[in-house]
Amino acid sequence: LASVRTMAQRLKAPDGGGGRRHKRIALILLRIACVFLPGYVHPDEWFQSNEVAAQEVFNYHTEKPWEFTADAPVRSVLSVYFSSQMAYTITVAFKAYIPSSMAADVVTYAPRVMLCAMSFVVDLAVDSCARAVDADATMARTMFASSWVTLVMLVRPFSNAVETCAVALAAFLATHKIKDNRRDYGVRCALIGVIGAIAIFIRITSAVNIAPWALLAVGRELRHSVWAGALGVAGGVVAALGAAIACIVIDTAYYANESVLDVFSIVRQPDTWVITPLNLLRYNSNVDNLAIHGLHVRVLHVFVNGPMMFGPMWLLCCFL
Repeated sequence: LASVRTMAQRLKAPDGGGGRRHKRIALILLRIACVFLPGYVHPDEWFQSNEVAAQEVFNYHTEKPWEFTADAPVRSVLSVYFSSQMAYTITVAFKAYIPSSMAADVVTYAPRVMLCAMSFVVDLAVDSCARAVDADATMARTMFASSWVTLVMLVRPFSNAVETCAVALAAFLATHKIKDNRRDYGVRCALIGVIGAIAIFIRITSAVNIAPWALLAVGRELRHSVWAGALGVAGGVVAALGAAIACIVIDTAYYANESVLDVFSIVRQPDTWVITPLNLLRYNSNVDNLAIHGLHVRVLHVFVNGPMMFGPMWLLCCFL
């Protein structure tokens, strides 16, 4: 606790515009440097993203994990696209300039570079949230940028990292102040609905994490009038449903080895739809399935994972 207090005092200390700028640049460079650290955090950052995407983009021979090969797949291809495949697709455009000797480096580091770039969306959200509650935005940005979670976890191709960016984008939209306090006529709610639907297909826990920001966006519309709030809810729901259907079409086409362009054929056959979040819920609701992967005591997150992720701040959250 003393170390946290000391760090907070240092961050609050006036160091001038130049000092803050140098600190921000140093933390940005540190995050970029962490992209190229050797090793991996967890096998999932390879097996559930890079290996699947490398087969699709580079036609490498790989073994897809069971989540993608089960009769009822529990992983959406969207999680692979945003964590790895998008980066690989971009590198294909520069294939002529990349020597073959660097193929392994491209497969390893291209997704990390992409996730590092995406992680700066979280910086914007942290700044926006801090300003929304009149907190010290500079201190909030520095605390986030210097966190080991940011420097290690958010620059690796985990679906959790993509989920974090999606939640951050929703938080930014919900808290960002529109110029002159003008109305957005439900556009904010619609965008959060689209982000929320896509994020649920990437990681189902996004539903819980994005819901508060959706409610905040609706609440901001209600300040104008009840009709504005109703328009926000309707816009968010319609946008979310449209995005969800698009995600279902993409997953169904992927697992059926069909073209996404054959969308009308897929939509007309709902019995063939592959709804990965629903498959995941069904799988995890069976304790026997979970036992295959290993069960842990319920308090593991409280006494082990929480302190490991957040250090002394976890204790502060528990006692405040």
